[in-house]
Amino acid sequence: MKNKRLLTSLAVMLAIGISWITIAGNANQVLAVSRSAQSKYQITIASTDVYTKDGGINYKYPGVNEYGKLKDNTKLNTNGIVKTVDNMKCYDVGHGGYIDTSRVTKINNRAAMTIGHNSRVYNKYGKKLWQYHGQSSLLKNGTAIGHIDDVVSLNNVDGKKYFLVSNNEKQYSWLPYKVIRGTAYYNIGDGGYIKAANVNFINSNVVFTDQEPVKITKEMCNFKKDSVTVFNDQGKATPKQLKIGQKIIVDRTIDPYVLTGIYGDDDDDDGYKQMFYHIKDTKEFISITFGYHGHALLNYDQPLGVMKVKVLSDSNLYTSTGTNVIDHFDPAHNIALVDPKHPNQTHETQVKDTTVQIKKNTEEYVTEARYLWVPSEQKAELFYKLRSPYVSGPEYLGIENGEFVKAADVEYVSGSQLTPVNTADTVVK
Repeated sequence: MKNKRLLTSLAVMLAIGISWITIAGNANQVLAVSRSAQSKYQITIASTDVYTKDGGINYKYPGVNEYGKLKDNTKLNTNGIVKTVDNMKCYDVGHGGYIDTSRVTKINNRAAMTIGHNSRVYNKYGKKLWQYHGQSSLLKNGTAIGHIDDVVSLNNVDGKKYFLVSNNEKQYSWLPYKVIRGTAYYNIGDGGYIKAANVNFINSNVVFTDQEPVKITKEMCNFKKDSVTVFNDQGKATPKQLKIGQKIIVDRTIDPYVLTGIYGDDDDDDGYKQMFYHIKDTKEFISITFGYHGHALLNYDQPLGVMKVKVLSDSNLYTSTGTNVIDHFDPAHNIALVDPKHPNQTHETQVKDTTVQIKKNTEEYVTEARYLWVPSEQKAELFYKLRSPYVSGPEYLGIENGEFVKAADVEYVSGSQLTPVNTADTVVK
């Protein structure tokens, strides 16, 4: 009779759409019921790899392609117990297969989200519930759970704490959350709410945030030292260090090359991909290869305080003195050319100095707007200083103080609108 009542209760829970799978505290009991009654939870997944219990690709799983992958909207059955497989939180889907729980899009036909931390269920007043539907309210890390509200498109993410991003950060949406006593919660139905901060995936999409608290760890220091170096907005190291245990808030990421302007700056000393994180309300960054476990952050697609311009037509490149950049060859330097009709004979040609031009449609970052006196035109003109050298080497004359393009030769693309650092009437002739 006791087992009959338990099976009846489980059937009722499924009928009313209770879509959290792992019921912590009674996991063995639920698993036993599932096995004895052959009752399983149905999940729908986004396209995903299927793994073996050791974390390898399961190429023998029914329905996978030659790469061991299941297609979008595949429906599977699971007992709902979260297992760790090669550092991934996974569901056992039978036949020796395991799938990452972050790939779950639906549970029993209800849209799903996946939590990234052990989490309790709360009521509408933000009060922790110890019991939810007669079970412990503790949800384990990796659990997929149904949500009530629909995802809504956004024109921008202004004012949104948590949101979703797609199409290379050109499209935005969010799952509406309720703010209770300053904390955001998602509605999971029947009077239950989950802290939004604990949700890492919604309908298999990564959850982004507008800012994330970070505590410096040994892992962030690559286990080699006890602090993290702070960089300025040009990607240059400063004397400032953040010690293990210090807390900061980060709100954006930026690729190393974008910040520094130097190709090949994407890897750390050991060859691992690194990323710069912007410290909120500052012009400072920290570089992290390992150890960031927070929500995804929007990425700066260009450096702070710079402007991107596009060259309208082939245009001369200028020095800081308003003269053309010259590709110079020593007059005594001759190139020996082979005469194809007389391969054993050569003749010499004199190579002349040439004016360097920046090509049409070239896009460049510029860091400064400045009026320069142009001797050849006997007037001052507005120029932009290039962030990174367009040319480099001893043969290019006059570029020691930077390379410039005329403002009239380019058009604005994106970024900060630069204000001239001087005026035309103050330029020294």
